[in-house]
Amino acid sequence: MIVGLSCGMLASSGCTMPWWQIPELCWLLLGTVLLLGGCWGPETLRSRVAGVSAALFGLMLVLALFFWAPGGEAFGGFYRWDGLSILFKRLFLFGGFIASWMMLRSPDGPVAHRVEYVALPWFAVVAMGLMASAGDFAVLFVSLETLTITSYILVSMERDRGTSLEAGVKYLVMGGLSAAFLVYGIALLYGSCGTLRFDEMAGRLPGALAGDMGPVVRAGLLCVMVAVGFKVAAAPFQWWAPDVYQGAPVPITGFLAVASKAAGFAVLLRLLWGPFGGVRDTLAPMVAWLAAASILVGNLGALSQRNLKRLMGYSGIGHAGYLLMGVAAGSAAGVEAVVYYLAGYAVAALVVLGLLGGLVDRLGGAEMRHLNGLAKREPGLAWLMLVGLASLAGLPPLAGFLGKWMVFAAAFQAGLAWLVIVAGVGVVASLYYYLAPVRNMFFESPPPDAPPLELDLPFRTCVSILMGLAIILGIAPGPFMATIGRLLAGL
Repeated sequence: MIVGLSCGMLASSGCTMPWWQIPELCWLLLGTVLLLGGCWGPETLRSRVAGVSAALFGLMLVLALFFWAPGGEAFGGFYRWDGLSILFKRLFLFGGFIASWMMLRSPDGPVAHRVEYVALPWFAVVAMGLMASAGDFAVLFVSLETLTITSYILVSMERDRGTSLEAGVKYLVMGGLSAAFLVYGIALLYGSCGTLRFDEMAGRLPGALAGDMGPVVRAGLLCVMVAVGFKVAAAPFQWWAPDVYQGAPVPITGFLAVASKAAGFAVLLRLLWGPFGGVRDTLAPMVAWLAAASILVGNLGALSQRNLKRLMGYSGIGHAGYLLMGVAAGSAAGVEAVVYYLAGYAVAALVVLGLLGGLVDRLGGAEMRHLNGLAKREPGLAWLMLVGLASLAGLPPLAGFLGKWMVFAAAFQAGLAWLVIVAGVGVVASLYYYLAPVRNMFFESPPPDAPPLELDLPFRTCVSILMGLAIILGIAPGPFMATIGRLLAGL
């Protein structure tokens, strides 16, 4: 689908950007080369595909951080290259890089014999990038479905594990339902406005909502918002998240927790500050109630979890609620808070899931009891895990604390004091379940026959850098916030 879409866009008139300035085409080429080279190349090449993929993701991330600047539109407005898309593309590449590194270093990653496990994240990142740059509902739908299909495959990659297959089937069923809502919503909006282009719909939608087509427009908006709610795992559309997080390989869990969630919010911000901009005030109460439900369902549901991957699934629902607070605020401060929160959540979640991915086989599982005595066996790893969990819980001076403060402030300034109170309840609940693993690590005794935990230096270095980012974003956010403000100035 992505190949056909890219060829069609290149063939259309109005392309003002040379091909080498369109990163998705480069990523698509890299993913194809890795897939074909790993499948048909010599055995030595197959065994090195994971390392090559991680290196290429790192190179693309460096280019994205230092050499990208907003450049307007391409392909007649189907593709937008603005500050919002650049910020999210950087997050996608960051998630892809860490996921590839986890695949390379994780002992349970089937890298040598399943090259598609390494190459498919490239196609997922291509789809995410097009979602963030979409200027038309057709591009958005094709990109979203490409990402979803790729995710199905990655989640159910470990075919010899029943939980992986179960997670893939549940994801497939819920994803199909989400796609149906999205298609029907797009059809209703097209029938009301006569266009799929975001810029044209933005001008026509308020009039259609106020006219005879008002009920049809409301139904279309509701269907599209339901589909986006599925994508970001917002309550009451969150049922797939805990099962998928638990059943997927740990690197894929990290990829879904960071890059996929960021893609959902990229779509939501693109819609609310694009085609739905004229009716954003109408949608704000719905977004606020989705935020409240997600905070309560996610945080209260996590209280009883003892599997760390499943706990991260429920906590991800709660974090989606906090992010929706910034969206519901409907202000520039709210959008900046959402982007900052996503960055802080990404580094903290990848610290926890990265350590879990490296230790799950050595510990014997992903249950909390498997962490018993980790501080006595490997103090450094236990402290790294502690920092990641503390940032997710929102403890100062880490990035999670400042991110929550920013979204709370944006919601309060928008008159959503009741939502801030609900969020406070969620934060209190999260302190219990995030600190529960800490008790196992520091205050329980390790099993008597516990094997040594040997993680190599590159793995420890990667997780330590992520921990450092969580601290730096919390105590010195100025440069990062300045970049966010500069890139979002035209939103």
